[in-house]
Amino acid sequence: MKLTYTHFPVIIITLALIFTCNVKGFGEPENLYADEIAPQKDSTEVSKPTSPQFDNEQIFDFYPNPATEVLNVKAKDLKLIEIVNMAGRIVIKKKCKEDVERVDLSACTEGLHFIRVTTKDDKVSVAKFIKK
Repeated sequence: MKLTYTHFPVIIITLALIFTCNVKGFGEPENLYADEIAPQKDSTEVSKPTSPQFDNEQIFDFYPNPATEVLNVKAKDLKLIEIVNMAGRIVIKKKCKEDVERVDLSACTEGLHFIRVTTKDDKVSVAKFIKK
């Protein structure tokens, strides 16, 4: 029998089955039939994805909104204030020493921004504001 290119895929698949069967202990290749090969059941259980629970309590106050040059932030035990633009880039990062801080907005462009406040007990709260 002369082998042609059309025989090679069949030969390769057959060899792969024989090798797989011998490695996994299914028995001798001559006793293997295609209808005896069944997919193995996976014992891994998949649970529904859960999303984190957010506490929507705002732990700080800020004014004015819309702001032009300065944003006043007030919270108990302030640790860090971050101003984030709409692209997600932190524009301003300020470590706090007092419970009332003034944030200079000269580095911000006009438009919508987020203010993210972290307290000393690592509670985080986020709000939107507009820079004019």
